[in-house]
Amino acid sequence: KKCIFNSVDIDNKKLHMIINKKQEKNSKIIKFMYAGRLVYFKGIEHMICAFENMNNENCELHICGTGEMKDFVEKWCDKDKRIIYHGKLNNEQLADCYMECDVLVVPSFWPEPFGRVLIEGNMYGLPVIAGNCGGMPEIIYNTKAGLLYEPGNITDLKNKMSQLADRKNIKKYYDSI
Repeated sequence: KKCIFNSVDIDNKKLHMIINKKQEKNSKIIKFMYAGRLVYFKGIEHMICAFENMNNENCELHICGTGEMKDFVEKWCDKDKRIIYHGKLNNEQLADCYMECDVLVVPSFWPEPFGRVLIEGNMYGLPVIAGNCGGMPEIIYNTKAGLLYEPGNITDLKNKMSQLADRKNIKKYYDSI
């Protein structure tokens, strides 16, 4: 029998290789990522509003998933070409997106009991910005996975995203883990 802690089997050797590869990135474009259901309580609207308020041309927001807010997301993609909607991805496509992106945003204001996506993001070397509710703060605290913000507070989320919209700050994150 084998117990996989937090239901994600992390290969530390592979993780270090991924982190080394991400540390070598020098693109001026910072790619934020959301992966999950597109439903209101997951904070999709807040995340897009925070992203828009950043007013940073050197950022992209990649959204993966499907749900009742799909039309809302697609309308924003038409308005702002920096927002890229990938739709529902299979596991290989999702892994590719995690590898390509720089920061995972988990804007849920519903108190997620676990938030597996945080662990998945860390498995691909991504710092995470997550709402300070439910089980997410415990994951951030234990994994040193990134930053917490006040759920539903668009200004706080925008400030955290702006902080990680700088490759130097992302590289500092890797130094702390």
